[in-house]
This record gives sequence, C-alpha cells and structure tokens, in this order.
Amino acid sequence: MRFTYLLMYCSDFLLWPIAAIAVSRYNILDQAAKIICCLTVLTCFTETIALYYSHFYHFNMPVYAVFNIIQMALICVYFNYSIDIFYKKNLGYHFACISIILGILNLIYLQPINSFNSYYLVFESLGIISMSLFSFFRLLLMHEQLRIKYYIHFWIPVCFVFFWSVTFLSWSLHDYIVLFHASPLNILILEALTVIAEIITYSAIGFLFYYYPKMREKC
Repeated sequence: MRFTYLLMYCSDFLLWPIAAIAVSRYNILDQAAKIICCLTVLTCFTETIALYYSHFYHFNMPVYAVFNIIQMALICVYFNYSIDIFYKKNLGYHFACISIILGILNLIYLQPINSFNSYYLVFESLGIISMSLFSFFRLLLMHEQLRIKYYIHFWIPVCFVFFWSVTFLSWSLHDYIVLFHASPLNILILEALTVIAEIITYSAIGFLFYYYPKMREKC
C-alpha cells in the first residue's frame, strides 16, 4: 500500500504546477479550454482533499462521489463548446443535467455516498469516451484544412479516451476483484494502474496548457 500512496502523492504534487500553468493561461484560452482549466483546478483541490482523508481517516469515498458528478457535468459542458453540433443545440448542457440527475439517483437508490460508485463511473467512462470519439468525427468532417496536431481540442479528447479507457477497465473490475479475488496484490495493481493513468493524463494536459500559445499560432 505504501507504493500506492507514493504514486498518489506524486500525482497530487504534479497537479499543483499543472493547475498553476492552466490558470496562468486562462485569459488567452478559448471557452472550451477554459472549462478544462476550471476542471484541472477543481481536480487539484479534490485529489488533495481525497488524499488527506485517505491518509488520516482511511476513507474518502464521499469526496469522489460528489466530484465525479461535477466532473462529468463539466466535461459535458466542455464538449458543448468544442463540438459544433453540441454548441448549436446546447447538447452539452442537456447531457450535463442528465448526468447530474443520474448521479444523484445513483447515490440515493443504488450506491450511497459512502460506497464505491462503480455504476456511475462506468456510465461516466462510456459517456466521455463516446463524446470524445464523436468529437474526432466532427473534426475530421468539418475541418479538412485544420493542422490537427496543433489543435488542443483534438488532444484533449485523446487524453480523455486514454484515461477513461484505462480506468473503465479498472473501475468495472473493482467490485469483482474485491469480492472474489481480494488479494492485496490484485488490489494494489488495480489502484496503481489508475494512478499511473492519472499521472500520464495530467502530464499531457499540463503540456497542452504550457504550449497553448504556440499551438494556437500554428493551428
């Protein structure tokens, strides 16, 4: 478990400079990127609070239960501004409202706030991956001349697909492993896989914010 805590500390330590970079770029970001900036800052504070409760109280499920709902809503709003069809019909806001309602219903009727909300995490993973893949389709369809390798709203969905694909596997298997194969090694591997995916994703998003001015010029 000490190895997992070490990874979690590294992840949290990494988030603070990334959040600082995102905030420093806020005034020059477009509307969609500003949403990701806000999400990055919120994630930074949430992960720090969750780590504190995990270390001192050995329990942080309520922190993530609330954060996951807010996170899903913010990502839906992000796609509202980065996908043309979503923007025209405000679909991102509609999906955000639906996600909030489903999250609250899950907490009330299925998985209480003090339990591991695997159902909502699976829904969140599938929803974000689906919206990310749809954003790729719209980019290729609507922007034939776009220099896509310099376009931040191509790379952010790439980060989402990577992170949520990896964590979808670990979160969907969480209950199974805990109930039927609850060896310390299996749980350690599951938790380490998720944290490593977080570190890679946070690093990539930090890189995007840092080079945003140059990417915007070349795009």
